[in-house]
Amino acid sequence: MECRKCKGFMVQEWCGELHVEDYIWRCVNCGHLLFPALKPQRDAIKALLEMDAAGCR
Repeated sequence: MECRKCKGFMVQEWCGELHVEDYIWRCVNCGHLLFPALKPQRDAIKALLEMDAAGCR
């Protein structure tokens, strides 16, 4: 998996500290964290912003 921030290498790590016991992705280059549980919400917000920019809303 490639980091969205720096295009570096992502590794999967267990995270049971943030009220969500699940695996997260961490970039070994910049430390960016990706929480898979939040991806559907992030995608929905991105789609709304793109629609707004295109004048569809």
